[in-house]
Amino acid sequence: MDETKNKLLAYSNFLEVLGIIEKWQKNAPKENNELTRLAELTLEQLNRHQELMTEVKDLKLMNTLIRAEKNKEILNLKNR
Repeated sequence: MDETKNKLLAYSNFLEVLGIIEKWQKNAPKENNELTRLAELTLEQLNRHQELMTEVKDLKLMNTLIRAEKNKEILNLKNR
C-alpha cells in the first residue's frame, strides 16, 4: 500500500506544479513561452517518473523470483 501512496503523492505533486504554472500563465500579460516550456518539462518528468516506478516494481519482482529460486535450490541441495 505504501508504494501506491507514494505514486499518488508524486502524481498529485506534479498536478500541483502544473496548476501553479497554469495560474501564472493566466496572470501573465501575454503568453509566457518559458512557463509553457516549464509545463512541458514537468509533464516529461511525470512520464519518466512513472516509467522509473514501473522499472522499480519490475526489479523488485525479479529480485523476489530470483531469491525464491535460489532458496529452492538451496533446499534441494540440503535434502540430498
